[in-house]
Amino acid sequence: MDSECRLAMMAPVSEIQSAVPAAERERRSRRWPRAVVALGTTPALVTAFVLTRPRDTELRLHFAGGRTLRYQIDLSVAGTTAVPGGSVSPYQAHAIETIAWTVESVDRAGVATVRLTIQDASLGVNAAPSPSAGRGASTEIRVAPDGRILSAGDPSLLWGGGTGAGVPGLDQIMPPLPRRPVRPGTSWASAFDQAFPLGRGAMRYSATSSFVRFQDVAGVRAAEIRSSMTVPVDVSLDFRAATVPGSSVSIVGNGPTIDYVGQAVVEQMAWLDPGGGTLVRSASTGTLAVTLTASGFPGLFPTFSPVPGSSLGRPFGAGAEEDAGGPPRDTLQLRGGFVLRIHRLP
Repeated sequence: MDSECRLAMMAPVSEIQSAVPAAERERRSRRWPRAVVALGTTPALVTAFVLTRPRDTELRLHFAGGRTLRYQIDLSVAGTTAVPGGSVSPYQAHAIETIAWTVESVDRAGVATVRLTIQDASLGVNAAPSPSAGRGASTEIRVAPDGRILSAGDPSLLWGGGTGAGVPGLDQIMPPLPRRPVRPGTSWASAFDQAFPLGRGAMRYSATSSFVRFQDVAGVRAAEIRSSMTVPVDVSLDFRAATVPGSSVSIVGNGPTIDYVGQAVVEQMAWLDPGGGTLVRSASTGTLAVTLTASGFPGLFPTFSPVPGSSLGRPFGAGAEEDAGGPPRDTLQLRGGFVLRIHRLP
């Protein structure tokens, strides 16, 4: 190594810096404040993101034994009733009921047995007042914390008539809820069986739901949940039981049954109080296409009608014919749409 190189390596740092052009030194010095600002800003941005992003919310029903809530149910049904190959009659019904929702017990899985009792009711059929089940009629349902109605009880409670007056498939009055906490924009799917305790069979619900947003409803910051549900109906109402389980209505008979076969399609908007774990309000619309086949009614219930106020030109069952030597049978087709509104009362 020659002497000039050794001298250059031994030169003071200040002399080396002075050899760098002034413009380059100024450009380098400007980088440091920007880098410091960037490093200081990054944690602040991360903190702001964490604090402002939507948080997951648990959407569950909360049950306490002995607790009673009151709801108003408003059901409108419009469509046709028909005898295959015979007359077709337009049908409109409007029922308004005040229901007491009382939690009787809660099992280890959190499933509640709830008694629904009519406190007040009015029923109009084809624009005319009609007798309804009235005050005091009740039935039991089983409800899971995720909103599934596992056992539906007596469908007549929604229709305002006596036992057997009504169509299964409209009983999922709660929204199907997710199994984990979610945030607005989250969707989920549900599939479950709903038992039919008044006879034979079960209804298989298929649903897709989404958490739309939070909305103030009746003074509550409620979670708005949208659900689309389809339920094939294939059940049989059996009147041979001396009493209907969970019902306040006693029925005596020796063989009458009604078979329900068809489908209900439901679109539901529901508002849930996440803090209180209760339904605040819901609005459902949908379609019904159900065939009812009655067996064994003429001698026992000559004026029975499974759809309150339906007019076929004769009592349902009165024109029944023998079916291969078996009990008399009669068939009624129900087609139409419905609107069901529910809201919690003070």
